[in-house]
Amino acid sequence: SLVGSEMCIRDRQRVYLRYPLLLETKAQKDMVWDLARSLRVTIGNWFAVPLYGSTVGSDTYEKLSYVPEHTPTTLKKCSLVLNLPTSVNIDMKRAKELAVEIERVLTT
Repeated sequence: SLVGSEMCIRDRQRVYLRYPLLLETKAQKDMVWDLARSLRVTIGNWFAVPLYGSTVGSDTYEKLSYVPEHTPTTLKKCSLVLNLPTSVNIDMKRAKELAVEIERVLTT
């Protein structure tokens, strides 16, 4: 459950740049993405690939000796991550409302 989770309670004093949500299927990811859009909530997909950034390309992979094909599980998991908002526009009340809506969409 996203609402009232122990992590939420334990980490009240911390500020996260991103709060990643790992979904089980692409269909679930699409449902959450569509829900957020309908609620006018900005979510992200920063973790869609193992190495992310405007300067990351195949040459970066080569320099790090990273071969994506050797890590199929990582690639699969990355493709199923969305980032929940942690901006100043999302207070605890709005975050809980969003969590409730996400759970509703994922369990129907």
